[in-house]
Amino acid sequence: MPKRLLLALAAAVALALVPGTAFAHHPGVEGYQDCDGSVVYRAVSWIPPADVPDVAKARTNRQVEIRIWPDDPASAADDRSEAQIAALTPIHTGAFVPENNFEFGGTYAGTGKPAHLKIRATAAIPWEDGDQAGRLFQADIAPKDCPAPSTSSTTTSTVAPTTTIVVVRHQAPPPAQALPRTGTSTTVPFLIAGLALVAAGAAALYLGRRNVARGRR
Repeated sequence: MPKRLLLALAAAVALALVPGTAFAHHPGVEGYQDCDGSVVYRAVSWIPPADVPDVAKARTNRQVEIRIWPDDPASAADDRSEAQIAALTPIHTGAFVPENNFEFGGTYAGTGKPAHLKIRATAAIPWEDGDQAGRLFQADIAPKDCPAPSTSSTTTSTVAPTTTIVVVRHQAPPPAQALPRTGTSTTVPFLIAGLALVAAGAAALYLGRRNVARGRR
């Protein structure tokens, strides 16, 4: 990138030295386009002749506007009038002053791909030594010869994951079973023995009462 800027600056300086109207005040401008359509540009003030009394004032302009627009010769839509070009919004406004050595630059995003463009620098206000405003310079920015984009494509296939469903069947519990008998019931023998004791007691009571009655006689 620095090498490109130096080339652009050298070209701009050379353009500033070309007398448009015999040594008239004017800006010089040049741009370089990359393969992505972006532009690096640099503007530089004119170089006055040796007999100019105040070179710094003659080169100073504090409002220089930069405009860039499409200019494809094959496109009727890019055929603009001077009024339409002047109405374009500047992409940058800079100044030619001693502090920046009477030059400035910048970048322009472009259209995303190389294209035919024009760039213009306009002195929007009078020069420091009183020369009139409106002096301009414009140049072509040719599209760079870039390799064609690759047309290869990558196909990605997606395989859906396999889902396994497990069905669990619940079985009813077995019916309750009666507890097994572990011995012989003793209820009946005890009942018979109880009845025998009651009978024996009753007989003893009867005999006792009978004996008492005999004794009283």
